[in-house]
Amino acid sequence: MSVPTFLIVDDDAIIRLVIRRTLARHDPHALVFSAGSVAEARQQLTHTTPHIVITDYHLTDGTGLDVLAAAQALAPMPASVVISGDTARKAAVLAAGAVAFLAKPFGPNDLLDLLGTLGLLPT
Repeated sequence: MSVPTFLIVDDDAIIRLVIRRTLARHDPHALVFSAGSVAEARQQLTHTTPHIVITDYHLTDGTGLDVLAAAQALAPMPASVVISGDTARKAAVLAAGAVAFLAKPFGPNDLLDLLGTLGLLPT
């Protein structure tokens, strides 16, 4: 993988910041974009094609499934990870094409371990 590019989508600015910092500590060269809503994510996806999308399930103007649909229209299609405290959504997001579901609350190492296990992080 060249320089990894991420899009983080969460309506909680603190979660976006924590994920951004976690990814930057792991790889200072990573490009990390963020969005606070489905609309912002769609806008970001018109300007960049991330390798990896990390999205919350519950967003103010839709769901992570909306973000997945927008990401799946890209070529190449990014790998998508959905995060949520609503674990009942896990089967639906995996069926919709997410490569993984990470239950909230999670720690920075949980995210890095998951991305590493999936082969989505450079070593």
